Amino acid sequence: MVRSSRARICAYAVAFAAVVTPIVPAAASASDAFFDPPASLSMGRPGDVIRSEQVRVASLPGTRAWRVMYQSTTATGEPTAVTGLIVVPRRMRATTPLVGIAPGFPGMADKCAPSKTIPGGTSAELPLMLPLVERGYAIAVTDYEGMGTPGDHRYVVGASEAHDVLDVMRAARRFAPAGIPADSPAVLSGYSQGGHAAMMTAELQSDYAPDVPLRGVAAGGLPGDFEALADYMDGTLFSPLLMAVAIAYDAAYPELDLDAVLTPRGRRIRDQIRRGCITDILTGPGAFVRSSSVTTIDLLKDPAWLARLRSNLAGTRKPPMPLYLYHARADEGLPFAQALATRNRYCALGAKVQWRELHFTEHATGALVGIPHVVRWLDARLRGEPEPGTCPPATAPG
Repeated sequence: MVRSSRARICAYAVAFAAVVTPIVPAAASASDAFFDPPASLSMGRPGDVIRSEQVRVASLPGTRAWRVMYQSTTATGEPTAVTGLIVVPRRMRATTPLVGIAPGFPGMADKCAPSKTIPGGTSAELPLMLPLVERGYAIAVTDYEGMGTPGDHRYVVGASEAHDVLDVMRAARRFAPAGIPADSPAVLSGYSQGGHAAMMTAELQSDYAPDVPLRGVAAGGLPGDFEALADYMDGTLFSPLLMAVAIAYDAAYPELDLDAVLTPRGRRIRDQIRRGCITDILTGPGAFVRSSSVTTIDLLKDPAWLARLRSNLAGTRKPPMPLYLYHARADEGLPFAQALATRNRYCALGAKVQWRELHFTEHATGALVGIPHVVRWLDARLRGEPEPGTCPPATAPG
């Protein structure tokens, strides 16, 4: 991060939070009881709808929408209940495409769940959703595991994210009231945390959900390398995000024990982050705090923690579908260099990658600047147009 004055960085934090995820308390229709999972999930399949309730999304005119709870799978293979949102045009066609949306990081508190904030008109996903519904596309959005439902949000836990995304798309097709054709073409888009989720979904789709073939996956604002990001963010405005990652990994992986290595200050910051949406987190007491003051060990030097972080590195498996990857050159939260390195890993694997650098913008505004390019690219994939990719040609050895 550019070492700016504290005043400039704090102003950026407010802008980041306001543009990326402006959160208000959940809409009144989102009853707490809806988010309580059933006692047993043993009889269901991933993607089965457990319950639903119709909601109104005033920001997306000409649509019908349902909040759904559906069955998915944790990072370690256990069944779990996850919530999300299905939005469809009032006039469905026999070939209406399905677009999955992997949301950006909304925070850690249950009130931040996209299935609550999208109907409330306050979600950062709405600027992308609007041109998609104008084209007559159906949309499926996950809340992610632990967001709304019990437990901690599995922030950038790759397998959990990918399962949640694929299963909400399964749920959308199985949910009869939505009327989404079972064989309609499908694509996926995500930014920031959603960019990581989209990349991991692309990598895991053929193994986990071959019944959800994706014609293309768009991912922007890429958090591709957590070791590089941890070193970059430590002691900056974005240091609370490191605690959010630690909370999520502690919840996802039973061999990790965050509480055992937290200092008293670390416990206070952890508890505050758990209660907050992105605005609260970036402007709370965890900002500009060094990790050495919140944990008694360096998690990046602990074998168990390091192994799990490395297992969530994007760009280790060749996706079967084309990718559209984009990143702002001046991204102040997620350095451009690690995003470019992520692109290069996919290219080295032989993936079909369309790469775009966003100039004269940073992370928050990059989410908005990238939307027209994303929509055009998704349109082309849904029309069946080929994507040759823009990876540099391979260099012969020697």
